[in-house]
Amino acid sequence: MREEISNAKVRREAMLKCRLEKLEETLHLKWKQRAHVPWLTDGDKNTKFYHAYATAKRRVNHIKKVEEGRWNTGGGRRRFN
Repeated sequence: MREEISNAKVRREAMLKCRLEKLEETLHLKWKQRAHVPWLTDGDKNTKFYHAYATAKRRVNHIKKVEEGRWNTGGGRRRFN
């Protein structure tokens, strides 16, 4: 009987260690991902850096011209279907 309890405790300890390792890995990945986005760790304080980053991102994602039979570079907003 005593041996059964001991085996159960060993199995439970092994399971808990495995679970702890998974949680530690998840926490590590969370902070690793957040390190790539500084304002998530520092908070969005409407800082100069945040606005510069957002503006640069907007420039990269901006569509400068669209081909509709001919190149359209007009500044007005257009609706696409």
